[in-house]
Amino acid sequence: MRIALPAAPPNLAVVRQLLSGIGSAVGMRKEQLDDVKVAVTEACTNVVVHAYRGDETGQLRVDAWAEPDR
Repeated sequence: MRIALPAAPPNLAVVRQLLSGIGSAVGMRKEQLDDVKVAVTEACTNVVVHAYRGDETGQLRVDAWAEPDR
């Protein structure tokens, strides 16, 4: 999955939902998926809060993929 969204708080939920769908589709255990969602949400929150100043707008870009052993 590759997604680019405006770096805005509501889009954090969009990213989490996409990760949930991917994790479920590839058979991730709930505990693993929860850990991934927490880590990615924290990273995305940092982008939303710290990457752009004032009225500056930018993108929140996320790439996610599954590998057989991870």
